[in-house]
Amino acid sequence: MSIFQALANLTSDYRARRRRYYNYVTLRSLPVEIQKDIGWMEALERVEQDAHSRNEY
Repeated sequence: MSIFQALANLTSDYRARRRRYYNYVTLRSLPVEIQKDIGWMEALERVEQDAHSRNEY
């Protein structure tokens, strides 16, 4: 593998990580109801945790 190919791979990986992070942040900024509608798993987990914590007291 040449040095240019290695740099191209690193650049490609970096761009992919940035895109995933941007999408993650964008999805997290949506209201929880919309996150649940589109099936974002973290929203479902947060709602379950909130319900569980409310039931403890």
